[in-house]
Formats: sequence, C-alpha cells, structure tokens
Amino acid sequence: MKKRLIYTILLSLVSCLILLSSCALFSNPIVGTWSDSIGNTLMLNDQGAYKATIISSGVTEGTYEVNLNTLVLKDSDGNFTYCKWDIRGSIMLLEIDEGITTNMLSLTYSGPQESE
Repeated sequence: MKKRLIYTILLSLVSCLILLSSCALFSNPIVGTWSDSIGNTLMLNDQGAYKATIISSGVTEGTYEVNLNTLVLKDSDGNFTYCKWDIRGSIMLLEIDEGITTNMLSLTYSGPQESE
C-alpha cells in the first residue's frame, strides 16, 4: 500500500515536470525577427510590441495582438493594420490589408527577437 502511494506521488510529480517543461514548446511561433531580401523587416517580441520596416510604408512601432490567423498591429499613433498570417516552416506569409489595396509579403525567420 505504501509503495503504491509512493509510485502514485512520483508519477504525479514526473507528469507535472513534463507538463511544465513542455510549455516552452508551445511558445508563440510568430515571435522573433522576420525579414526579406529587399529590406522589409518585422520584429515581434513576446511582450506584444513590434517594430516594422516596410519598404512601401516606412518604419512603424507599437503593439500587436494575434487573433487566430489575424495579426493586429496598433502603431504609436493609434492606427490599426490588419494582417492575415500563415507560417510555413521558416517562412511567414503576410497579407496586409491597407484599405483599398492588399500588400503581400513573404518573410523569412531570421532569428529570435532583438533587444533594443
């Protein structure tokens, strides 16, 4: 009886450790630095902040939220940009809704978020 209780407690502890260690495996896949060969760059940190350098529109900074497959960017002036996103391997496909037009970007993961 005592051995069974000890095994149950040990199994529970091991299960908890496995669960806690696997939490890192489920980190947000969108966090990091993404760029392409012409100079477009998107940096997303794990605190919900972003910095984007988009050739067609310049540099913006602000906060972001992920809502299913939509990335919602809110710049420092309070303007919102909505982007549909999909990650395939190390490539992020972004469809940026700019009102009348839609801009498509294919960005490659270039590393973890950079600290500033």
